[in-house]
This record gives sequence, C-alpha cells and structure tokens, in this order.
Amino acid sequence: MNKFLIDFGDRGFTREIYYPRWKESPHLVIDILRSLSLEEGKKFNEINTKSKIERLKIQKKVERRIKKRFLGPILWKIFSSILRNSRKYIIFRENQRFNLDKWITRNRELFLEIGRILVEKNLIKEQNAIFFFYKNEIKKIIFDEYKDFELKKLLKIVRERMNDFIKYENILPPKFLLGSNEFNDIIEFDENSKQFQGIPASHGIITAPVRILNDINLIPSVQAGEILVVPRTDPGWTPVFSKIGGLITETGGILSHGAVVSREYGIPAVTNVINACKMLKTGQTITINGFNGICIMKE
Repeated sequence: MNKFLIDFGDRGFTREIYYPRWKESPHLVIDILRSLSLEEGKKFNEINTKSKIERLKIQKKVERRIKKRFLGPILWKIFSSILRNSRKYIIFRENQRFNLDKWITRNRELFLEIGRILVEKNLIKEQNAIFFFYKNEIKKIIFDEYKDFELKKLLKIVRERMNDFIKYENILPPKFLLGSNEFNDIIEFDENSKQFQGIPASHGIITAPVRILNDINLIPSVQAGEILVVPRTDPGWTPVFSKIGGLITETGGILSHGAVVSREYGIPAVTNVINACKMLKTGQTITINGFNGICIMKE
C-alpha cells in the first residue's frame, strides 16, 4: 500500500482541487480494495484477447470498405498511418493526465498550508476555504493590505462562494446558452419517462440494478454487476470499472473517459443521458443497450 501511495498517491477520484488526494485519505483506496476483494473480478486476459480479436476484425472490415473507394489503396495507406500513430501516441494523453494530477496535488499542498496559517489567525474556520479565494486576494491577505472592513467583506464573500460550490456542485448545467436562455437536447425526458435515448458508447446489452453516485466518497458502495449512473467519470474512477456491469453518464460522447474505459473493460455504456441521476433510483432495474443508446426502465 505504501508503495502504491508513493507512486499513485497524487491521484484522486476527481481533479477538483477541493477534494483530497489518495495519499491524504488512503482509506478511500483501502475501501475500494476491500470491496473488490469481496467480489469475483473480471477476467482481464479474456477481455483483452476478445477485444484484440474484435479490433482486428473491425480493422479488416474498414480496410475492405476503404479499398473499394476511388483511390482506395492510397486512402488506406493514409488511414492506416493515422491509425498507427494514434495508437502510438495515445499514451501521451494518459501521461498528461497523470502528470496533471501531480501538478494539482502540489498546488493543493501549497494552498492548504496557506489555509492552515489563516485558520491559526482565526481568519477562516477550515483550511479548504482557501480554495474559494482568488490568488490576488490571497496575496493581499498575506501582505496585510486589507483594511478591517474590507477583510470582513471578503470573508463573507468567500463563505458565499463556498456555499454556492456545495449547492451547485452536482447540478448539470445546460448544454447551450443564448443570452439568458438555456437549451439542452431536442429530446428531453421527464420523471414519467420509461425509455431514454443517449449516445451508444460501448457495445453490449445488460439488465441490472442501478447505482446512482453523486458523491465520490460512495464509490466503495458499488456492488458487482450494477449499472453505474453518474454525471461524469474521471480517471480516478477507473478501479470501479472492474466490477460494474454497465455505465450511464449524463454528459460525454464516444471519446469521453467513461466510454473509453468501458470499451476496454468490455461493458456496455450509454453517455449523454440528460438528468439520468434524477430520473433513476438506486436499486431500480433497467436495461441499457450499448448498440443503439436506448435505456429502458423495468416495471
């Protein structure tokens, strides 16, 4: 565990700097390990072999289609070159996120230390409040540039910012804004809807109970085979994919994190189901179709 935290402790379940990293709260990792050990895990060798066979099969199919077109052989050479380089350099995309986590952690440690000092001076009640100051505000506090009434006003504003963050954190914003008007997809669903349409992101069909997660600290509560329903996923959520049976997200498309990892684990996924976390309830049984993006609630 110590080596794991040394190597990966800068990661967390979210990139929001407000939340602790794994090395700050190792119990989060332990809870996941305990949860995984109680369930039969997925057979990754079989999944990888199956995925490789399927990938080669689709690649041959694409090759045949491209070569039938005008200048097909040339187009195929261009396509295969792009495909080869995409596979080669995609690792840099993941490495960038890994290093971003380290950068976020360094910043978090710095700001928390400033927060600790402000707590000692009785300016704020908790260290985490430091994340709701602007940098210029922190600088002025450090150099004692605020008058008493200005500081009191600022601290009140900071409390309001913190309250707003907690209030709106899990609210999904509209997809589009035109002036003060909000717009989402043309197809919207209400609480009485029994069928929802999203974006098919990973092939497969599964009928299973739902697990709604709006709180990252509840990840260890996920049971094997459940359909995870979340606003979005982050690389820090990856361990839970080894036990879920399917995924629904309120945002994202075929290249979103949840979609990519679902394909790697061979589980069906549907993304961009607006208000899924509100319309569904934990324990409710649904069927999701990763081929056409349709989700059906069972009676």
